[in-house]
Amino acid sequence: MPAAATTSVLITRPQPFAGELAAVIRSQGLDPVMLDILATKTAGNPQQLGRQIKSLLPAKQAIFTSRSAVTHTFQILDPADFNGSGIAAMGAGTARELRMHGFASVLLPADGTNSEDLLQLEQFSANNAGTAIIFCAPHGRGVLQRELGERGWRVRNAETYERIIQAPKASMLSDIRAAKQLICVFTSGTAIEACAEQLPADIWQRMLTQPWLVISNRLEALARKAGADAIYETSGPDNNAISEAIRGILVQYAG
Repeated sequence: MPAAATTSVLITRPQPFAGELAAVIRSQGLDPVMLDILATKTAGNPQQLGRQIKSLLPAKQAIFTSRSAVTHTFQILDPADFNGSGIAAMGAGTARELRMHGFASVLLPADGTNSEDLLQLEQFSANNAGTAIIFCAPHGRGVLQRELGERGWRVRNAETYERIIQAPKASMLSDIRAAKQLICVFTSGTAIEACAEQLPADIWQRMLTQPWLVISNRLEALARKAGADAIYETSGPDNNAISEAIRGILVQYAG
């Protein structure tokens, strides 16, 4: 791969988080290429869903699995609805989002950002079993739900938002084709699935030959299954970790 000046970074995160990452990429002197192939929206029937969730509160642990989960949950509920509940986050970025909504005390893994890391905490042991509400998108966090259930927890999923796969704009496809070199950043399995389904064959095949940057072991396995040639893993999902990993890839290829 040539020097940084000729390298573009493909961002597949939904907005507004894609824009935040793009700003970090630009600060490194790199060219962010936005691919708005994935979006999120608040779940339908928010009043009915809000009543259902309120009937379960307070909970021993309200677990927020992503920044999107926080953003959309508080389109439906008020932070005061969580009085008396423990508040847990899957990672530091989600914890920051929760603090912006007034939650001063947020439980999160000391290291790592996935379900397995959260389950290592003593607060989620069988000895502390109670009611857990997992705020997530549909079809997510099966490991967390299953493991807590086996430990005697009463687990409910609160699907307060959904991910939407959408066709990319022609201008975005042109930007990808025009890029001399790419580093492809994937922060969700849904984004990998969306690219495989929605992108023209020539773009998808080209992406598979470029370096991929993923944020977890699970995504690394999905990237290999998709056929990516070179896969790198970040130390976490936040923008600083992604930025550091990109610098590492550039140094490796420059050497």
